[in-house]
Amino acid sequence: MAHVVDSANDGPCLRGVSDDGDGTFLLGHVSGSTLGPPITSYEFFRIDGDSATRVGSHTGAGDESGIQVFSQPSGFSTFVVQGFDGSSVLGSYSHTGDLVLGIQLASGDPSHIPSSAVGVDPSGGTAAVKTFFTGAKGWVTTYQRFDKQGVAETGEVQIDTGEHRVGGVGVALSGHALILTSVGNPSWEARWVARDGSLISGPFTLQGPAGPKFQFLADGSLAVGFAGDFSAPGTNFVYRIEDGATSAGPLPDWLAASACAALAIAGLRWGHAGLQESYQLGVACAARLQRAPAVHVFLVNHRYPEIRREE
Repeated sequence: MAHVVDSANDGPCLRGVSDDGDGTFLLGHVSGSTLGPPITSYEFFRIDGDSATRVGSHTGAGDESGIQVFSQPSGFSTFVVQGFDGSSVLGSYSHTGDLVLGIQLASGDPSHIPSSAVGVDPSGGTAAVKTFFTGAKGWVTTYQRFDKQGVAETGEVQIDTGEHRVGGVGVALSGHALILTSVGNPSWEARWVARDGSLISGPFTLQGPAGPKFQFLADGSLAVGFAGDFSAPGTNFVYRIEDGATSAGPLPDWLAASACAALAIAGLRWGHAGLQESYQLGVACAARLQRAPAVHVFLVNHRYPEIRREE
């Protein structure tokens, strides 16, 4: 069991990001909550046997901004949005916690505050979508794809017009992205796009509150939930949407039983015939750990690393 002794802070610990495949974790906490405006801080730790060592740099967000953190193959990504003007930045970090690249996604505009969202590709890379105002076209929504190191793979592809603000992006195992834009509370318009931004199928409508969240599933589909907290993982799942489908279906029984769970793929095993086995881990609402049927996984306590084998 590896324990982390961190610097003193006067706020709660936050959900971290699990192993990036190289034994590094990105863990967060809130400081300044009693002495001043709260500041969210994330630091990198290397797990080696029974020891945990801080490595690399650190990242975070202030009291007027929000941050999301993601693991990539051999690295990490961060997405920071400023509340006062809507500007957003995609940061890419190496597996040693060093900043590799920072890209501005949305430019701040206090008079026409933009919206933006990102989704991480399970195989690496990021799909980014933003809704912003232009003098020539008015409100538009564009899509762009980045590799796991934050380098642009496509230009900005326009996918919508009008003030239909992007609320979330999910990426399936295929690499296809599902984008939700608001068309009036509580309605969302959903559309699938390919890696290059081309439309896969026509848009369809979902009902749900603010804060759409996604989790790719091992069968190639996406689970869709809603959580008001910008930094929260995918929880409160409501729908399962097959890759490229134009309608939402019900959750599988194993997920419906714990629909408020935060899920993670704990391992994928590939063979010559493709995907042979998959493991999924659910962290249930009441802080108990729950598994999908017939799997053995490593369980990780994201408040501080505590790694053990569950038999």
